[in-house]
Amino acid sequence: MTVVRCLTWNVHGLNDRRKARLVAAYVKRHEIYICMLQETHLVMTAEGRLKAGWVGEAHCSTYSGYARGVAILIRKWLQWRTRDVIVDPNGRYVLLSGTLLDRACRLVAVYGPNVDDPEFFLELWRLVESLGAGAVIWGGDFNVILDARMDRESVARMQHVSAAKSLAAVMQSGALVDLWRRTHGDVREETCERGALFGYTAEL
Repeated sequence: MTVVRCLTWNVHGLNDRRKARLVAAYVKRHEIYICMLQETHLVMTAEGRLKAGWVGEAHCSTYSGYARGVAILIRKWLQWRTRDVIVDPNGRYVLLSGTLLDRACRLVAVYGPNVDDPEFFLELWRLVESLGAGAVIWGGDFNVILDARMDRESVARMQHVSAAKSLAAVMQSGALVDLWRRTHGDVREETCERGALFGYTAEL
């Protein structure tokens, strides 16, 4: 069985060239094949900063030098072929469809709104579905808490409740699972610290 290592990472800005190099070196050293970055804070003219030597494809959604921005980086040697690309002009998401290991697959990188916007995830899922059938690998910083008991220290002052319900509905509709939670079981870890990687991989 082929193992495809995926990473989702809120990098809190890559305008510093040294930091961008350190992130690229980390991803290369850990042999990550699909890397989804959030809060890159890059403008369009700085996208080249993500194209390290190991990167075969870099797809970016930029917004400003101070906020948002997401990217999907795909390693050169991965058996991946891109078919369609959807890039959000507001720096919130990048969607790819293509073939991974000769099977249909959709890749989604997202940086969710900092407000309680339930329509965001519903509309995003409609876009994902428009790209056709196949497996889904969806990573990012969703800015919601899916399981208050396991994903945060306190259930007090829960934020973005409606958005969390929409995301949960999308996961159920698409048969998506929280891969980190499935791997680590009942380990308590705040989602803001671990990020989130969802997937439906039955076809791979």
